[in-house]
Formats: sequence, structure tokens, C-alpha cells
Amino acid sequence: MVQNAKAGRGKFQIRDGMNLFDFSYVGNTAYAHILAAKALIRESNAADPIAEVSKVNGEAFVVTNDKPWPFWDFTRTIGAAAGYPAKKDEIWVILATTYCSFGIVSEWTVWIISPRRRESVINHQMVRYLTMTRTFDISKPKERLGYAPQVTMQEGIDRAFARTLRVLCCCDNVEVYHRP
Repeated sequence: MVQNAKAGRGKFQIRDGMNLFDFSYVGNTAYAHILAAKALIRESNAADPIAEVSKVNGEAFVVTNDKPWPFWDFTRTIGAAAGYPAKKDEIWVILATTYCSFGIVSEWTVWIISPRRRESVINHQMVRYLTMTRTFDISKPKERLGYAPQVTMQEGIDRAFARTLRVLCCCDNVEVYHRP
């Protein structure tokens, strides 16, 4: 995402940009793992059998921040946090069919020029990913683990980039972009 923003691609989006995505801050994911470990210990120490609707052992859990973001807002927020903001009035909305057609032409061109050695940066399959809504129901980890996100996505982005910039730049007073 940062490389795309740096290359100026943060100014483009496919469709209206309202497709929602569930993201998860890594600290929240780690927190869910700790809750799962504690629940597994409780289960293993339980004198009575655990009801199927409450058990954790052998179960899969999907964990997110529980606040889906419009996909393109998220990518632009990441780009802005990295120092490559895209102004709302500079955003170009591209039709999915146009992008798909461009992707197919790009794939064929790369294939002809360098068969089996390189992949096109843009391909027609990206259209599906970049335009789909991908949200998840996290009621299971909430109920069985007591999970609730501890850090908002914006705060997570701020933390990640402030730390990265401190490490890279050796500076402590880093300004961080905040989502409008």
C-alpha cells in the first residue's frame, strides 16, 4: 500500500469506494491469542465438560477490529501515514470494466515480452479483490473469549507509522496523519 501511494496510485480507485473491509490491528490479534490461551487453560482445568456452544478447544476464530472501513479510505490512510497523502478532489474513479480490460492488456503484454518470468503489476483478477466487500462476524470470539478490540484501526496505524518513522529517522517527534 505504501509503495502504491508513493508511486501516486493512491489517487485512483475502482468504483465508488464504498466496499467495506474488515482489518485487524496486530496488537488486537495478539490480545485475542492471549484470551484464547487463557480459555484453553480454563477448559483443561474444568472439572465438568464444557458445552459445545462455549468450547474453545479445536475451534477457529476470526478476529477483526469489528469496525469495517471503506477499502479505499484505508489504503489512502496508510499512504498518508507514510507521507504520501491523496487529496479527495484529486481522486480518479475508474470503472471496474475499464480496469479489468487494462489488466488483461497489461497481463498479455508482460507475457509476450517476458513469458513465465514476470508478472504484471496490474491484472484482471485484482478487480475482484479491490471491489469486493469483505467483512466478518466476530460474535464467536466475543462470546467465547470475551474479545473486544483494544486499539482502534486509526490508533494502530498511528502507532505503527510513528514507531517505524522513529526507527528509520531516529526522531521522537513524528507527526501522524489522522483520518478525517
